[in-house]
Parts: sequence; C-alpha cells; structure tokens
Amino acid sequence: MDVQNKVVNLVPGVGGVQTYNCSQGDIGRTLEFTIINGSSVYSIPSDATVTVAGTKPSGMGFSEVCTITTDGTAEVDTTEAMTQEPGRIWSELRIVDADGANIGTANFMLAVEKSPHDASVTDGTIAEAKTILERAEDAVTECEAIAEGISTEGLSAEGASNGQVPTADGSGSWSWADQQGGGGGGVTVDDAMSTTSTNPVQNKVITAQLRSKASLSDIPTAVSQLTNDAGYITDPGVNADLQSGGQYLDLTVPDGSTYTLATDAAMQAAYVQLTEMLAAKADKTVATTTANGLMSAADKATLDAVAADYSAALAALGVS
Repeated sequence: MDVQNKVVNLVPGVGGVQTYNCSQGDIGRTLEFTIINGSSVYSIPSDATVTVAGTKPSGMGFSEVCTITTDGTAEVDTTEAMTQEPGRIWSELRIVDADGANIGTANFMLAVEKSPHDASVTDGTIAEAKTILERAEDAVTECEAIAEGISTEGLSAEGASNGQVPTADGSGSWSWADQQGGGGGGVTVDDAMSTTSTNPVQNKVITAQLRSKASLSDIPTAVSQLTNDAGYITDPGVNADLQSGGQYLDLTVPDGSTYTLATDAAMQAAYVQLTEMLAAKADKTVATTTANGLMSAADKATLDAVAADYSAALAALGVS
C-alpha cells in the first residue's frame, strides 16, 4: 500500500492538525510522521519510543508502537484495531524516554472511510457474542451448583419437622436455633439490651424498654406544674404565702415594674423613711419657672456669666 507522509508539530496549534486517510479494515497502510518542534526538525532520541494511540467512536482505544527510520521519521502500519471502526478518530503521537517520561506529543486525525462490507464488525460481534455466551454458561453452571448444595432432597422427616435444612455442602443440616446461636454461622440476636454488643436485639426487648420510659405527655411544660422540694417555692407560692400572712408591700422601681415584698415593722419603717427621702429629692428633669429640677448646663453658664459681669462692674466702680 501507499505511504502517507505528514508533518506533525510538537507545538500545539502550529501547522494545523494533519489527517491520514484509510479505509475500514485497512491493514498494512504505512503512516509516516515527519516531526518538527516549532519551526525546526525534531531529532528523536535514540533511546526514545514513539507510539500512536486513539479512541474509536465506540469508546474502544488502540495503541501501536512506531518504527523510527534512519532519516529520523516515525512510521506505523495500520492494524485491524486502528481501522476496525469507521469515522474520524482523534489520535496522538507520543514520544517517551527510556524511563517512560513524556517528551512530546502531537495530535493528528485518522479518517477511516466506511467499508460497504463491514466484515471486521461482523467478526467482532460474533466473537463478543461467543464470549457473552460462555460467561452465561459459566453463570448457569455456578447457579446449578449452589442450588444443588441447598437441595432438600434426602432431608429426613424428623429434620424437616424440626425446621432443619441441609448445609451448603449437603453433608448435614442445621436448625434456625443454630443460626441464631451462631452454630450455623448465622446472625446472633441478643435477648437483652447492651452497651457493648453489636448484635441485633429482639423486638420484644426493645418494646419493653420503650414502655418503661415516660410518655411525652407526662413531661411538665411549665414550672408551675412541678412539685416544690422542701425549702423551695415557686413565684406564685411566694405571693400566696406573703399575702396570706398580711405582711407585704408593693415596691415600684424606676422602670415601672412592681414587686411585692415581705415586711415586718422594722422593714415597714425603713421603707417609709426611704420613700420620704426619695420624695424630697429633685427630679432629674431640668428646672423650670414653675417646677423644681436640676440646673441645666446652659443655666449654669448664664449664672457664671452674670457673676463675672457683676464682678467686673464692681471693679469699674472701684468697689471691692
């Protein structure tokens, strides 16, 4: 077959993407790559390996090793894997050193023209069908072996009446009790709550535990619903106790809140004295011509000015 030679550039975007044409099923068509790096011819290291790889429309890939020629080009003959599927296949030429490290890459397009008779796809489909059929047969064989291992044939009437079934190898039988107790390798179910066990617990054990807990409706939603301990009473109890003894007074604080306090004769007298003392105090409001109050800063400045003017007038008159 003919040889297709294209110039591929290791610098992305320079020189465009070259296209190699072939037909579906072509084998042995030579693709030759003259490699340049920017504007200079690239010399492939003697210990380097050059490969071409791509992903076909089906998602299957291919990878082939190129031959490095004496004139410094790389070439590869098309294989069945490369041309089995028609379509435009984005492909890559890759150069790696002796340690497998990537040296450079260049992209190219492999255009595979569809063949009127797609023999490769037909053969591939048959091969895949054979593989699937073989796997299905293996699966059926495995299922039959498992079914035979758990067959109830040969199980004695006594064993069946005890709820026993054969072991997996058919050599004997185990009971559900063995399963629960671990004798048959099954799951152990605990009959009591535990903080250390990781086994499941019987339903009746969980139910008994839940029934021993308080119902949500039994939980108080207010302090007034609680029974007071000795030496402690709630707020409604305080008011009731004080008022029933006849010893209480109302105290109104600056924010308008009123508190009822217990009192004896001494506390009553102290409270009256305190109330009288507070009544004799001026309000914090600024004084006016009709109401007592505090002096404002402006009033104080005015008085200071009057005093200064008075002193100055006396001095001018020679009065000391």
